Amino acid sequence: MPQGVIVELSNRELKSLSRWALKGNWSRCFTAMLLYYLVVNIPQILLLEIFGYKESMLDVLNVYSILITSPLALGLAMFFLSVLRRRQAQPVEIFYGFEFVLKAVLLEVIMAMLIFLQLLLFLIPGLVAIYRYSAAIFILADDPSKSVIQCIRESGQLMRGNKLQLFFLTLSFIGWYALCSVPIYFSVQLRMHVPMQPLTFELINLASGLGLLFLMPYIMMATCAFYEITNGHLKVCRSVEGTSAVSQEAQDAQDMREQQDGGADD
Repeated sequence: MPQGVIVELSNRELKSLSRWALKGNWSRCFTAMLLYYLVVNIPQILLLEIFGYKESMLDVLNVYSILITSPLALGLAMFFLSVLRRRQAQPVEIFYGFEFVLKAVLLEVIMAMLIFLQLLLFLIPGLVAIYRYSAAIFILADDPSKSVIQCIRESGQLMRGNKLQLFFLTLSFIGWYALCSVPIYFSVQLRMHVPMQPLTFELINLASGLGLLFLMPYIMMATCAFYEITNGHLKVCRSVEGTSAVSQEAQDAQDMREQQDGGADD
């Protein structure tokens, strides 16, 4: 894969693309995020309640987290890419990632190891590594036939010259993060000052995280749009009215219609 397209849009324009893609799709994207959140967290709460808060149980939960979150994250990438490309994707499609569970887990583990090794050098190389490999999950979602190493290498190529832009895009959501995290802060304060059973606290903590679920589709779609621009699948047009986007598929379909119309005129 050649070097990716340099993203020249501002954060404001990228967020505008995210809102454009989410228009009419907010409920489906929120439902997908809610499914992810519940599947990851509910079983862990139940296992802790049944078997207790033992150190061995925490190890089991760590393994469960890796085996479940990795394919679900892949499924989320597949789902949001489909929505961005104007396909009729359904929230249940986040489970499609389990068809490639081994690759999803290997990708997560290898990236974590690479990032950890570079974090040992210093904080900044570790942060650079996080953004260097950030496109790997989308590359695998785009073409699951690719190997894990190929996805990591292609991510490095796509993100060359784009890492700082993606960092600033992520940073631009910090105000929304803070606002949506207020319920989590109050749940922690409640735990510190009000005696309660562990299960009660876990359920309150679970409910307090729902605020972030309303934000995550916005962030995820903006990140998807960023990826689509870097790989050349999304072309952005600026006009007096504002910023609009045309996917490569839509552009190809438009070109074909124009050719057919031209042939009919002849």
